[in-house]
Amino acid sequence: VGISLLFIHKQKQKNSESLFAGYFVPYPDIITAKSDQGLPSHDSLFQAGLIAYTEANYDTAISIFTELNTLNPNDDTLGFYLANSLLASGKDPGRAIQLLECVIRSDGPFAGPAQWYLALAWIRLDKKTEAADVLNKIVATPNPYQGKATELLKAIN
Repeated sequence: VGISLLFIHKQKQKNSESLFAGYFVPYPDIITAKSDQGLPSHDSLFQAGLIAYTEANYDTAISIFTELNTLNPNDDTLGFYLANSLLASGKDPGRAIQLLECVIRSDGPFAGPAQWYLALAWIRLDKKTEAADVLNKIVATPNPYQGKATELLKAIN
């Protein structure tokens, strides 16, 4: 019986990981893309973090963004890209959830996309009830993630 339960748990975990992998794409770096001349020089460390993020060097991005996050924990943009880096690297989805919830509460420009990544973080942790709650909110509001949220909601139910 114990082996059967272990096998079932592993299958559920594998299913959550494949769902996460099937839907997760790191959010693009729109900060440097929108800026014609780059970021101001005092933001050069943040810019270095975004470069590492864009190059999928998530360990470096996490290191830089974490250092900056300690200095400015209320910076939504920073929190959002740190959470994405954590999810992309597979490290500490619980921390990513905390960051994304803060971004959503602040209702800034990344609040909408943060909901999508929050749902994915819950899936990564195999917490489908929590993911479904977030996905239902996304489905109920017109937004770019509405179609994907509907698909993912069907897949986890």
